[in-house]
Amino acid sequence: QVLYSALTQAAEAAKAAGTVKYDTLPEFVVERPANAAFGDFSANLAMMLASQAKMPPRQVAQAIIEQLRLPETVLDRTEIAGPGFINLYL
Repeated sequence: QVLYSALTQAAEAAKAAGTVKYDTLPEFVVERPANAAFGDFSANLAMMLASQAKMPPRQVAQAIIEQLRLPETVLDRTEIAGPGFINLYL
């Protein structure tokens, strides 16, 4: 829930900054990946948003990550994986 909220806020901030354009934020999933090498959690937000934004999913993911605000005590790092998954390491 905290990560979902933080990613939603990051997408809204990217929209406000003009780096990602969309009308409505689509439903997306934040889940634990089957393989721990892909982070503690993974989100498909960038892929769900890409067609609306008319941008490649990995570019959308980068714009969202740049706006992601979580305390360093919570978030260790992020990665963009595969077609545009945002992997979060806590």
